[in-house]
Amino acid sequence: MELSDEENRQFSAIYREHVEQVFRLCMRMGLGDRGWAEDRTQEVFVKLAENTAKLHHLDSIGGWLRRVAINGCLMDLRRRSRWRNIRQRLAATGQAMETPHHAVEQQREAADLRKAIEGLPARLREVITLTYLMDCSQAEAAELLEISKGELSKRHKKALQRLRKLRSRSADDPGT
Repeated sequence: MELSDEENRQFSAIYREHVEQVFRLCMRMGLGDRGWAEDRTQEVFVKLAENTAKLHHLDSIGGWLRRVAINGCLMDLRRRSRWRNIRQRLAATGQAMETPHHAVEQQREAADLRKAIEGLPARLREVITLTYLMDCSQAEAAELLEISKGELSKRHKKALQRLRKLRSRSADDPGT
């Protein structure tokens, strides 16, 4: 996406005025993790660049940036929490892990699941991420993705089919 000269000037002025405030907010939400806060801050300003032409009517660009920063931080924190929950669920077998080998196997399965999800096409990965990792209802996910519930349902079904196929393939070939 390319900005016009005027949009570029607007973006630069907004960036200079608000970058420290957004970064400090992200640092607080990330409990002082500088790298994480830098990543979230960058995401906020990428969204600004994508929406510069649409934002001229806002009374408070600072308020918009704050809301985008908070939402981005919360989404990332939820996603990280969901991955931890998935790993814990995969590790929970109803009995204590009996051997170090079992623990390593569970970690590998969790990594394989993450890799499989990351390998899905973006439109399918978004559905899985929203519905399973962020606990959105299908109605909420459809609204966020700006698609119908029927289209979301089709994508959800297709994503699960692909994940099952990948899982059965890796079970058939333990060397992968």
